[in-house]
Amino acid sequence: MRALLERIRRVRVLASDELVTSNLRQCLLRSAGTRYGLPLEDEAVKRADYPWWVKVSIFGVPGRGGLWACVAISLVLSLGCLIYGFRDPLYFFGVLFALAAVPYWLSIRWIDAHGSWGEKS
Repeated sequence: MRALLERIRRVRVLASDELVTSNLRQCLLRSAGTRYGLPLEDEAVKRADYPWWVKVSIFGVPGRGGLWACVAISLVLSLGCLIYGFRDPLYFFGVLFALAAVPYWLSIRWIDAHGSWGEKS
Protein backbone atom coordinates (compact mmCIF):
# COMPACT_ATOMS: atom_id res chain seq x y z
CA MET A 1 0.00 0.00 0.00
CA ARG A 2 2.85 2.34 0.84
CA ALA A 3 4.45 1.74 -2.55
CA LEU A 4 1.16 2.52 -4.27
CA LEU A 5 0.79 5.80 -2.39
CA GLU A 6 4.40 6.70 -3.20
CA ARG A 7 3.79 6.10 -6.93
CA ILE A 8 0.66 8.25 -6.87
CA ARG A 9 2.56 11.01 -5.03
CA ARG A 10 5.32 10.92 -7.67
CA VAL A 11 2.79 11.19 -10.50
CA ARG A 12 1.16 14.16 -8.80
CA VAL A 13 4.53 15.84 -8.22
CA LEU A 14 5.44 15.28 -11.86
CA ALA A 15 2.08 16.67 -12.94
CA SER A 16 2.58 19.78 -10.82
CA ASP A 17 5.86 20.68 -12.58
CA GLU A 18 5.60 24.02 -14.38
CA LEU A 19 7.19 22.64 -17.55
CA VAL A 20 4.41 20.09 -18.01
CA THR A 21 1.60 21.27 -20.27
CA SER A 22 -1.97 21.19 -19.00
CA ASN A 23 -2.91 18.41 -21.46
CA LEU A 24 -0.04 16.22 -20.31
CA ARG A 25 -0.87 17.00 -16.67
CA GLN A 26 -4.48 15.87 -17.16
CA CYS A 27 -3.29 12.77 -18.99
CA LEU A 28 -0.89 11.85 -16.17
CA LEU A 29 -3.46 12.37 -13.44
CA ARG A 30 -6.22 10.61 -15.37
CA SER A 31 -4.04 7.56 -16.05
CA ALA A 32 -2.97 7.39 -12.40
CA GLY A 33 -6.58 7.73 -11.31
CA THR A 34 -7.95 5.07 -13.61
CA ARG A 35 -5.04 2.71 -13.06
CA TYR A 36 -5.32 2.78 -9.29
CA GLY A 37 -9.06 3.40 -9.08
CA LEU A 38 -8.74 6.87 -7.59
CA PRO A 39 -10.54 10.07 -8.58
CA LEU A 40 -8.53 13.04 -9.71
CA GLU A 41 -7.74 15.67 -7.09
CA ASP A 42 -9.59 18.34 -9.04
CA GLU A 43 -12.68 16.28 -9.82
CA ALA A 44 -15.45 15.29 -7.45
CA VAL A 45 -17.19 11.97 -7.89
CA LYS A 46 -20.70 12.44 -9.26
CA ARG A 47 -23.54 11.50 -6.94
CA ALA A 48 -24.67 8.75 -9.31
CA ASP A 49 -21.22 7.13 -8.95
CA TYR A 50 -21.14 7.12 -5.12
CA PRO A 51 -20.72 3.68 -3.50
CA TRP A 52 -23.98 1.96 -2.58
CA TRP A 53 -23.43 2.35 1.17
CA VAL A 54 -23.02 6.13 0.81
CA LYS A 55 -26.18 6.34 -1.30
CA VAL A 56 -28.12 4.39 1.34
CA SER A 57 -26.80 6.58 4.17
CA ILE A 58 -27.62 9.88 2.48
CA PHE A 59 -31.03 8.79 1.12
CA GLY A 60 -33.55 11.42 2.18
CA VAL A 61 -31.06 13.39 4.29
CA PRO A 62 -30.83 17.05 3.19
CA GLY A 63 -27.05 17.51 3.43
CA ARG A 64 -24.00 17.42 5.65
CA GLY A 65 -25.80 19.03 8.59
CA GLY A 66 -28.56 16.46 8.32
CA LEU A 67 -26.07 13.60 8.44
CA TRP A 68 -24.40 15.12 11.51
CA ALA A 69 -27.86 15.38 13.09
CA CYS A 70 -28.41 11.66 12.40
CA VAL A 71 -25.07 10.88 14.06
CA ALA A 72 -26.00 13.00 17.09
CA ILE A 73 -29.50 11.51 17.40
CA SER A 74 -28.11 7.97 17.20
CA LEU A 75 -25.54 8.66 19.90
CA VAL A 76 -28.03 10.45 22.17
CA LEU A 77 -30.52 7.57 21.84
CA SER A 78 -27.75 5.11 22.59
CA LEU A 79 -26.69 7.05 25.69
CA GLY A 80 -30.30 7.38 26.85
CA CYS A 81 -30.86 3.64 26.46
CA LEU A 82 -27.65 2.92 28.34
CA ILE A 83 -28.69 5.11 31.26
CA TYR A 84 -32.29 3.82 31.35
CA GLY A 85 -30.98 0.28 30.98
CA PHE A 86 -29.99 0.30 34.65
CA ARG A 87 -33.68 0.71 35.52
CA ASP A 88 -35.03 -1.72 32.90
CA PRO A 89 -32.35 -4.10 31.53
CA LEU A 90 -34.27 -4.58 28.28
CA TYR A 91 -33.18 -1.07 27.25
CA PHE A 92 -29.53 -2.10 27.15
CA PHE A 93 -30.25 -3.36 23.63
CA GLY A 94 -30.78 0.29 22.67
CA VAL A 95 -27.04 0.82 22.96
CA LEU A 96 -26.93 -0.66 19.46
CA PHE A 97 -28.19 2.72 18.22
CA ALA A 98 -24.52 3.75 18.40
CA LEU A 99 -23.87 1.39 15.48
CA ALA A 100 -26.29 3.42 13.38
CA ALA A 101 -23.99 6.44 13.72
CA VAL A 102 -21.09 4.64 12.02
CA PRO A 103 -22.38 4.59 8.40
CA TYR A 104 -23.50 8.22 8.66
CA TRP A 105 -20.07 9.27 9.92
CA LEU A 106 -18.25 7.20 7.28
CA SER A 107 -20.46 8.71 4.55
CA ILE A 108 -19.58 12.22 5.72
CA ARG A 109 -15.88 11.37 5.58
CA TRP A 110 -16.19 9.75 2.13
CA ILE A 111 -18.11 12.67 0.61
CA ASP A 112 -15.67 15.17 2.14
CA ALA A 113 -12.78 13.31 0.51
CA HIS A 114 -14.30 12.32 -2.84
CA GLY A 115 -17.64 14.00 -3.47
CA SER A 116 -19.37 17.33 -3.27
CA TRP A 117 -22.07 18.58 -0.89
CA GLY A 118 -23.47 21.13 -3.31
CA GLU A 119 -24.47 18.67 -6.03
CA LYS A 120 -28.12 17.67 -6.30
CA SER A 121 -29.70 14.47 -7.67
